[in-house]
Amino acid sequence: KERRGHLDVDELRIGEALAENPALPALARVPNHGILYHDYMSIGRRDKAAASLARAEELLAQSAGTGDAVAQAYAGAVIGQARGHDAGTRGDSWSADRHYRDALRHAQEQLALTRGQAAASRASQFDSVLSGLVSQYIRDGRLADAEALAKVALAFAEGEGKSGSLQDSWLTRIGQVKLAARDFDAAADVLGQALEKQRANGLAPGSDGVVKATLARIEALVGGGRWADALRQYEDILAAAKDDAVARGRIASAPLAALLMAMNGRGEEARRTIEPSLSYRER
Repeated sequence: KERRGHLDVDELRIGEALAENPALPALARVPNHGILYHDYMSIGRRDKAAASLARAEELLAQSAGTGDAVAQAYAGAVIGQARGHDAGTRGDSWSADRHYRDALRHAQEQLALTRGQAAASRASQFDSVLSGLVSQYIRDGRLADAEALAKVALAFAEGEGKSGSLQDSWLTRIGQVKLAARDFDAAADVLGQALEKQRANGLAPGSDGVVKATLARIEALVGGGRWADALRQYEDILAAAKDDAVARGRIASAPLAALLMAMNGRGEEARRTIEPSLSYRER
């Protein structure tokens, strides 16, 4: 379980216990080891992550010929995605692309085998693999490929009837790609669409998706020199999240607020905003 980027030691222990639960078939434990891999990578424990990934591959090998084709495909996608992520973090773009594409092949196989089942259960791994590959393309500077793949993912989510968070998140990813390409106006437009969908779907202002889309849109507005719009977006999200201390902690930034105020002719207010931060750093 991830709690806004912070993993508790007890939660990792629970994850390890689930991954080696003898009551579960070997194949059913593979995804749990996949989750552990990403959890350990998120806290810099590459050794533990590597051990989880190796164990996942061992369990998959033990399960060969079990006849559960859907679970086999799912497990293959989980392992391929983890391998792609691992290669990407080591700067091996060629291997990352190869592993992600292998994961995508397994995820597409899972989709084909589960046609007609509920969209949420059948498409989550396919969507996750696409997300990993888009991230890799962004890191590699393959922005046209990243945008094209993100649009495929968005079309897939719409075609599957997966409204809500998946469509919102892919609009946000498309906006982030355009931001990386310094297409600031287009980025602000797409991210605005993502925020509109999130509002229509009733997402809280402090939710992870809303915060990500909002901060990215502020960056796009700043990049395009639209200082008044950027300040309005910043003040609106702070006001909307006034009762969510965690969300405000993620959004509030004295340097950003001071910059936006200064660029909007509110120099004295900008000075008062930044001075406490400067005094703290001087101490």
